[in-house]
Amino acid sequence: MVKNLSKYVFETSTKNKKILYDTVSQKILPLESDHKTLQENNFLSGQEKDSLYSRLFRMPEALQLYLIPTWGCNLRCPFCYVLDKLEGTGKEDNAIDFDGFYNFVEQYIDKYHPKVISFAFLGGEPLSNIKNCISFMEKIEQIEGKFKIKCRKAMTTNFTVKIEKKHLKFLRSLDQVSISVDGLREDHNELRKVYKDKLLTDPFITTLKNISNLPLKIKQKIKIQTAAQDKFFENQNIKEFFLIFKTIGINKEQISTGVLASTKYFKAGQKNLDYLRGSSVFNAPCCIFRYMSFFVIDSNGIHTNYFDNDKQEKMCNFQEQYDFSLIEKLYKKHIIENMPILRDSKCMKCPVVGLCWGKCFGSSCSQNPSNYCGQEKLIERVSSLAENKELV
Repeated sequence: MVKNLSKYVFETSTKNKKILYDTVSQKILPLESDHKTLQENNFLSGQEKDSLYSRLFRMPEALQLYLIPTWGCNLRCPFCYVLDKLEGTGKEDNAIDFDGFYNFVEQYIDKYHPKVISFAFLGGEPLSNIKNCISFMEKIEQIEGKFKIKCRKAMTTNFTVKIEKKHLKFLRSLDQVSISVDGLREDHNELRKVYKDKLLTDPFITTLKNISNLPLKIKQKIKIQTAAQDKFFENQNIKEFFLIFKTIGINKEQISTGVLASTKYFKAGQKNLDYLRGSSVFNAPCCIFRYMSFFVIDSNGIHTNYFDNDKQEKMCNFQEQYDFSLIEKLYKKHIIENMPILRDSKCMKCPVVGLCWGKCFGSSCSQNPSNYCGQEKLIERVSSLAENKELV
C-alpha cells in the first residue's frame, strides 16, 4: 500500500490489475506509481483541493441548455423549484433573441467542440408559449444541419394546456416528453394549484385526457415522472398508478417514481430524508455546477442557475459575438461562491465527497449537505466496491 495518499484515493483492481483510483478527479494510476507521478496527478495527501478543482473546472464533453420559452405557468405548485420566478400564465409573449441564442451555441461549438448537446425545454409551462418553443426548435434544427452534431431535445411539462396541431408538430420534433404526475388523482390535484385558469378544474384528469388523445408515435416518447409524497409508495397505490396509465397506452417502463424534495417553500417527507442519508453514488456534481456545460436561456439572456433566484449568475446578454474567456471566469466564480460542499467544512474533509457532491442542488437540504448526510453508509459502500473490484 502506497503511503501518504490523498483521502480521495482508493486502492482497487480492474481487469486483474491493481490500481489507485481518485474518486474526485476520476483519474486512474497503477498501484506501483512513483512519487513524482502521484504528485503530478494530485494523488498525495495535501493535494485534495487541487484534485477537487481539477475535476470541477475540467472542460466538458457535452453541453446542456435549459431553454425557457416562458416563465409563465397555469399552475403554482408549492414544491416547485422555480416558484418565485413564475410570471403570469404563459400566454404573454416573451421577447427572446433567438438569433443571439443561435450565435451562442454556434460559437460554443466552434470553441469547445462538444460531442453532444442536450436541449431541455422547461419553464414555467413551456407549452403555454408554443410560439417560442417553435422558434427555439427552428434554431436547433439549423444547428443540427450545420454542425452534424448529436442533439437531444426533451421537454418537461405538466401537460394541462389545450393541445392543438401546432403543439403536436412541436412534440413530434422532440426525443422525449417528460410529464409530471405526482401521485394519484387526489394527491396530484392537492399539489397542483391552478393559477388563473377557470377551465382547468382537474389537472390530473386533464393530463390523462391529453395523453390519451396523442398519436402513438408521440406516446412512445413520453416519460411519466412522479415525485410523490410518502403515502404514495404504499404498494397498492403504485399498482393503481401503473394500471391507470396502462389504460391510456403508457407502459410501466415509461414511468419513473421518485420522492418530493424539500425546497424553501415546501417541506418534504421522511422518504426525502432517507434518500439524502442513503448510500446512493453520484459520480458528477449537480448539473448547475458542471463547469461551462450548463446554461439557462431565457428572455433575459444566458445564466448558470435554474433552481434558485438568489444564486442565479447571469453570464451575459444575447450578443453577436461572445467573450468566452470572460464567461469562463464568471462560471468559475459562480461555482466557488455557491457550491454547497465548498462551504461545508465536513464535506471538505469527507473522503467520498467525489461520489456524493452534496447530491442534487434543487433540495433545500443540499444547502448544508453534511446535515443530511449518509457519510458512514457511503464510505462503507465505496470501500466494499473497491474491495470487490466494482469501484471503477
